[in-house]
Amino acid sequence: MKKLILLLIITFHFILVSCTNSQPTSECQINELILDKSDFPSGTVVDDISSPIDEYPSESAGRTAGYGKSLIYHVVGNYSSIRQAKLKYSNEDKYKFESDKYRGPWVTPEEITYESPIADQYHIACGPVQTEYQCRMIARYEEYYVFFFAYVSEDGLNFNHLQEMLKSIDKKMEACLQGNN
Repeated sequence: MKKLILLLIITFHFILVSCTNSQPTSECQINELILDKSDFPSGTVVDDISSPIDEYPSESAGRTAGYGKSLIYHVVGNYSSIRQAKLKYSNEDKYKFESDKYRGPWVTPEEITYESPIADQYHIACGPVQTEYQCRMIARYEEYYVFFFAYVSEDGLNFNHLQEMLKSIDKKMEACLQGNN
């Protein structure tokens, strides 16, 4: 009887360990969560998607684009758990919006009225980065962490462009999450 109980405990332990260390079980293709050419303003030069992204999980993808004088970057990482995605969000919220002599202070301008209705955690703010003006958004959607930045200028993206891209990110994430539930 003791051997049977010990065997059950060991089996249960291995099941728990394999569940907590497993890769994400998302049905979403990570590349489909990245903004595509139609999500950018007309005339945007869009690079190919890169995957995986350094410092992100193996299921991650990102892309850069340029519109006028504006550089744009979008990355999505699918973490092994909501807890891991929350940790990434918390760490990045401190780091991405840190001010020093080269960047910041970070504030949400009144021109940005869009805030994600579906993200579990969401932060957008803008500020100077050396001589340019950059807006950054971080978000967590269940086990997904998203980072997006774009430079806003008279010779590039404006706030309307920016908000339309933020809405597109939400639409992609919502379609993914609804498909998983």
